[in-house]
Amino acid sequence: MNIKIGGRTFSVEMKMDEILNHQPDAHGYINYQHSKIIIGNDSSGDFQAENLLHEILHALLDNSGKSEINNEEIIKLLTPRLHGFLIDNPLFQKNLLEINK
Repeated sequence: MNIKIGGRTFSVEMKMDEILNHQPDAHGYINYQHSKIIIGNDSSGDFQAENLLHEILHALLDNSGKSEINNEEIIKLLTPRLHGFLIDNPLFQKNLLEINK
């Protein structure tokens, strides 16, 4: 899967790799140099989706140029709330696209 964040397209891969294997608390990461988001595939779909949102939030903040607010505490605070919001409001994207017309 590919996703566009700002002017960059990131490939998203669901897999375990050396970085995730050596960091037991990490469930995903973003590689800006290679425009990749890696999400560990060793957990449930909901947890993978939340981790993908987590990495997307990092990329959005990085894209904003506000690196001083791109910290783990803020991301961890926002991720489950954004994930819950999107799950609880399945028509949100469609409605948002309608508003933009």
